[in-house]
Order: sequence, then structure tokens, then C-alpha cells
Amino acid sequence: SRFVAHFVGNVNMFEGKVAERAASTTRITGATGAQIVVENAADTANGADIVFAIRPEKIKVSSKKPADAVNALEGEVYD
Repeated sequence: SRFVAHFVGNVNMFEGKVAERAASTTRITGATGAQIVVENAADTANGADIVFAIRPEKIKVSSKKPADAVNALEGEVYD
């Protein structure tokens, strides 16, 4: 839940939609159209609206997309 995610520390919350659910992973489409793949953590159906969390310590910023990246998004960093 959102409460638990915030209770255990800083967290970035995003809204999305389940694009495809497989045996062990779920592909999520975010509000910007970007997609990520996550391990299944909840029983959700394709097309379901969801909220997902990403911990700040799990985010890496790079000038180039890593060759082995599964969940890589392009963006701009502003100061």
C-alpha cells in the first residue's frame, strides 16, 4: 500500500496501467507511455490501473543507456 511504502522510507510513487502480465513478470505502462518490467507482486489483470513505487537508491543516472539495461528511461536532469 502507499502507506507502507512511505512508512519504510523515501519512495517515488508512479501511476500506470498493467500492459501485460506473464508467469513471473508484469509489464507496466506509465503515464508518459514509458514501460518497465517488474516481478509479479500483486494479482493484477491486464489493463488494471495501478500505483507502483521505486526506491531512490534503486535509480541510477547515466549519460548513456547501459547495454544490459532492462528498465531504462530517457530523460533530462535539471538543476
